[in-house]
Amino acid sequence: MFLPAEALPIVEGVFGLENFRQSKPFHSVRGDPLRTSCASAIERIADHYHFPRNLSGKGECIGILAFGGGIAPSDLHRYFRELHGNVPDLRFEGPTSGNQPNLNSQHDRELALDIEIAGALAPGARIVIYFATNDEKGWIDALSRAIHDDENKPSVLSISWGALENWWRNDTITVLSQLFEEAATLGITICAASGDDGCAMDGHGHCRVTFPASSPLVLACGGSSLLADGEEVVWNVRNKSASGGGISDMLNRPDWQPPRAPSPAPSRHNPNFDGRQLPDVAGVASMNFSVYVGGSYHNGAGGTSAVAPLWSALVARLNEGLKQRGVPRLGYFNPLLYKDRLIQNTFRDIAIGHNDPFGRKGYEAGSGWDPCTGWGSPNGERLLEALSS
Repeated sequence: MFLPAEALPIVEGVFGLENFRQSKPFHSVRGDPLRTSCASAIERIADHYHFPRNLSGKGECIGILAFGGGIAPSDLHRYFRELHGNVPDLRFEGPTSGNQPNLNSQHDRELALDIEIAGALAPGARIVIYFATNDEKGWIDALSRAIHDDENKPSVLSISWGALENWWRNDTITVLSQLFEEAATLGITICAASGDDGCAMDGHGHCRVTFPASSPLVLACGGSSLLADGEEVVWNVRNKSASGGGISDMLNRPDWQPPRAPSPAPSRHNPNFDGRQLPDVAGVASMNFSVYVGGSYHNGAGGTSAVAPLWSALVARLNEGLKQRGVPRLGYFNPLLYKDRLIQNTFRDIAIGHNDPFGRKGYEAGSGWDPCTGWGSPNGERLLEALSS
């Protein structure tokens, strides 16, 4: 396709001419041996992370971006009725080709995980699923529809899909980044899974990160393992998966994020590039959640795909509480998170583990922020107080 010369300075990209698979769901089907019922898993998460008990996300809307999979509304109704007796306000938005169950069981379970965790942990919130095709045009369309949805007005978006940075075209990243910036301007928090490939080493031993989690405009959500005694460590399943994190080779480090040189520094393709560091926060990825889809329960779901909706539900509850106190909603949280020591102190530091599932050449956890679990996992009640002060 050729464009006239006079149009070149204003055209940032041409999308929709190709429909190759753009991303994958960060959904792991195996993890730690812990097995637990759906209700007890949700209760344990809400208790462990001190989700404010008097808040449910009422008056807030969580948007979930879905690039594959489908689920029958009857499955969701049964799941929520059996969980706590009430079915959240669920809405489906997107092309007629969206929400087609049974085409890909992994994608179906991914969608069930996203919706059921968000709805279980923020039962008072409206949950809107934005379906789109899994190509660059689908990504742009879905994000644009969610951000500019004047009817539902989501205050937080959950994204559990992504791909390594070098899989994305530069113009696609540019346009998506502009949409992320619009979301930040509108006070929308975007929670994105940091990926399940750990340090994501390539054939040359270079560590990599995933987009959109690598965007400075999203809250990158890494994974932890919650042990029986309540301690948390970096989520790492030997020879399989681990919490995604590291330093971007494509997106610059924002000024609110201080420069860091991990020691010892893992190998990178572009070691001199001062890139965005991720993740920002963490949550349990290893609970082996039980999801209800296709007329039955399926155990063993998890990964950082579970952390994005977990954090989205917490943000919805926080926004409800902030509104009650006359404080603006969370919105673009990253600059505040990295600059406010009071807010940082509300997090549970995760200082044990690393994110290389195939050895020990990736990133190590440590005191304070690290490239495995960011600032750590939340204490929702303390975070609400810090945001309100």
